[in-house]
Amino acid sequence: MCNSLHSSSKKIEKEGYGYKVLQIYPTTLRSPFARSIYRKNKLIKWNRSKTQGDGFCFLKNKKIAFRFVSSFNDEFRRRYGVFKIKYNQGLGRHWEPYGFQYQNYICKEFKILKEIKK
Repeated sequence: MCNSLHSSSKKIEKEGYGYKVLQIYPTTLRSPFARSIYRKNKLIKWNRSKTQGDGFCFLKNKKIAFRFVSSFNDEFRRRYGVFKIKYNQGLGRHWEPYGFQYQNYICKEFKILKEIKK
């Protein structure tokens, strides 16, 4: 998932809810494409000096989040989950191809609320 705004990106609401796909470890959660470590119920803020891009990527549609996870092979799929988030400082959205087309959203802050089961 892309964490950079594109020239074609559209503005989104400044606050709202969405879904983030994260790799599950015994005590932490990680992004599938970065080395970032996240914890539940803690506000996570973007730090541009540590990471490339414009913000955190997430999805607004739960069905698409589960479809994204199902596109992983069996070995990886078992280690990933879909988590509901509350985001702040929403920046934009754009179409992203990853085996299928989906809307990718970007924000500067989020808090993991809970894991969502299919």
